[in-house]
Amino acid sequence: VDPVVAAAAAVTALQTAVARDLPPTAAGVVSVTKLRAGDAYNVVPDTAVLGGTIRAFTKEAYARLESRAKDIIAHTARAHGCEADLQFTSFSDDCLLGDKVPAHFPSGCTYPPVINDPQAWDQARLAAESLVGAAAVHGEAGVEPTMGGEDFAYLAERAGAGAFVFLGIGDPAQNTTAGLHTPLFKLDEGVLPLGAALHVLVALRALLPHSGLAPAPREL
Repeated sequence: VDPVVAAAAAVTALQTAVARDLPPTAAGVVSVTKLRAGDAYNVVPDTAVLGGTIRAFTKEAYARLESRAKDIIAHTARAHGCEADLQFTSFSDDCLLGDKVPAHFPSGCTYPPVINDPQAWDQARLAAESLVGAAAVHGEAGVEPTMGGEDFAYLAERAGAGAFVFLGIGDPAQNTTAGLHTPLFKLDEGVLPLGAALHVLVALRALLPHSGLAPAPREL
């Protein structure tokens, strides 16, 4: 029995989960990002540990991928004479509450999808346009959906409505065009005042109808 061979087979088999278990129009990710086994080059280890992530735009799609991943790992391990100990986080693990963060995944949770509320996004869009102009604000037509895990999803669900926006920092002259999770990422701190102004203006616009005051000016 060789758990390394079993783990390698499971990694390969997992690559079919999205293509064969989601509709062609649905998007999903099943990625194995960690494989650890043994310490010596001439000894077959007792165990192999796989770690990874599942992403989807809906809870339903996520549940299908999670179920399929569990089946693939368990059955592949059994076919190679091994036993799989499956440990997954779930939507019930609320990362906003420390006592509910799973002990075996101290830094991992299954975040719900972030879905922008149309009215909340409209408020954010109008505020941004008043700060930088409509041409510099990109809505649904100009921004591709992303599968980044984000705990803002918890806040949006509890509040009943919310909008998550990106503050662009891409500037080739300052080498700030690299993605977030890369060693080349560099933050342009010059945009932080703009981000603060956007937060303030969104809050003012949301509170204005309840204040009895005159409409806010176009510029802050």
